[in-house]
Amino acid sequence: MRWPADYFKDQTVVDIQARLGQLSAQVERGPAWAAFVAALGGLKGTPAEPMAEAAFTGEVKSNEIGRTFRRALFALWLERVIPTDPVLHAFGAAAHEAHREAFRELDQKIQRQNRAQLLEGLRTRCSSAYGSAPNAQKQFLMREMAKQRAHKPLRRTLREAHEAVRALKPCFMMSPLSVAQFLPSTARFDLVVFDEASQLPTEDAVGAICRGRQLVVVGDPKQLPPTNFFSLQTQAGDGSIDTDGDGVLDETESVLEECIGAGLHQAYLEWHYRSAHQSLIQFSNEEFYGRRLTVFPAAAYDGPELGIKFRHDPTAVYQGSGCNPQEAARVAQAVVDHFRDHREESLGVGTFNLRQQSEINEALERLRRSDPSLDEFLSRDRDEPFFVKNLENIQGDERDVIFLSVGYGRTADGTFSLNFGPLNRENGKRRLNVLVSRARRRMEVFSSIQAADIDLSRVQTEGPRLLRNFLEFAATGRIQRAEVTGGEAESPFEDEVRRMLQDNGYIADAQVGVGKYRIDIGVRVASRPGVYIAGVECDGAAYHSSPCARDRDRLRQSVLESRGWQIIRIWSTDWFKDRQGTTQRLLRQLRELRGGV
Repeated sequence: MRWPADYFKDQTVVDIQARLGQLSAQVERGPAWAAFVAALGGLKGTPAEPMAEAAFTGEVKSNEIGRTFRRALFALWLERVIPTDPVLHAFGAAAHEAHREAFRELDQKIQRQNRAQLLEGLRTRCSSAYGSAPNAQKQFLMREMAKQRAHKPLRRTLREAHEAVRALKPCFMMSPLSVAQFLPSTARFDLVVFDEASQLPTEDAVGAICRGRQLVVVGDPKQLPPTNFFSLQTQAGDGSIDTDGDGVLDETESVLEECIGAGLHQAYLEWHYRSAHQSLIQFSNEEFYGRRLTVFPAAAYDGPELGIKFRHDPTAVYQGSGCNPQEAARVAQAVVDHFRDHREESLGVGTFNLRQQSEINEALERLRRSDPSLDEFLSRDRDEPFFVKNLENIQGDERDVIFLSVGYGRTADGTFSLNFGPLNRENGKRRLNVLVSRARRRMEVFSSIQAADIDLSRVQTEGPRLLRNFLEFAATGRIQRAEVTGGEAESPFEDEVRRMLQDNGYIADAQVGVGKYRIDIGVRVASRPGVYIAGVECDGAAYHSSPCARDRDRLRQSVLESRGWQIIRIWSTDWFKDRQGTTQRLLRQLRELRGGV
């Protein structure tokens, strides 16, 4: 290494002497400097050369050199790669969004056409099958249809004209016991489907299974097992008596559990559609499903019309045997208030036992007698009629709003026995799962006790422990507000978009949601508390992980829109090629959504 030819060209002798003095005072650092100069020379002609200049001038701080270099390297790589790829080079947000919209319309059109083709094919098949049915069966059926009265019993009709009936109606919807009672043993179906199979005893299902060539068993092993709850035990058996007012409880294996145990193929339906607010399913997702459910967040994350509300009344006295009259009266009055203030929302009441169910019904009947106008709302003729059900018969029901009466509590002398009826049994946790997951929009929990009243050291089963967790969840909202996760962005791209929104006065939350699926960025403004004005989606990991275009570009967005979201999508290619234009477009859309404010 040697000095540059013009190194001291414009320096005075005094300056040169001063410089030489500095060098001689630090001569031991000479080798390090030589190594540095050699390394600097090696950067010439590489993408790092401009970085060295920026570092020397202080434009880039020393602790940011590595990150800045990687960014510059990737930018240079993209500048050279994108022009070589026709798809990336020609990509534009407007054109791509038009393609996505066209895809959504075509996908829905194809589904409608498939349904129409299926119906047409079934009609043709039924007509052909009826034409080939034995004449004697067709004549028998025609005689029965021509009668005004004195029809043959259904069992005989299905036996005498089975092929003709099957030709006209190829799909039968029957309970397993009705199959055994009405259908001949020779009847065969292409497919047998059981729904709510967790509640179906295997012995009741065998007859229907034998009549099918293929079998589909649908159910949730985390929900109710088959029981003869509330039936009277007429002989000794394995059933046990619930000492708190609910009769005999005898549980058996379900056909669903038998199929799982036999190792049959399993497929999970993991998208959760029912709940319009994520808190309504979050407890079950956390405690029962291991966060496996895909739960879509709601745009309105904090408001009186959605989610879980806790109504605590410590003055309500538990009378034993599952009965809490004061709480029942309070629930009945809340039912009346609901129908007066929110008559457009369907309503159901769930209880933990039969006695509290009866007590609420009696309280409602007293209010009904004093105010006949309530008959309109309590009528069974509504599209989704009002009901009061206990945890043993509420499975399969859902309503916009569910009132949940805990019932159990302290007696007049302050005693709290921790006897929660069927909840104390081995499968009590499954009953709780069913009871707390029936609401679509809102659930209100009425209770005379709080989570702290349940001493876990005094209970032996999971049911009371989960009830304690649920009461804490309902009262404190400890995980209800988890839709603002405070998590990190999934990519630097998302982080840059979020910082840009914050710089422009918006509140931008990363990774909004409580389940497997999360909105990349939820955008809020201080003037509209409790509501996200928009969700910004980036084409990052969540977008790429979707298994098909239907999930990625239609179904997922349609579910989010049904939850109140306005979705804006930012494409990384646009962000790289024209950040300023993409930023202006995003800010313009947000101004429109907030009403130009």
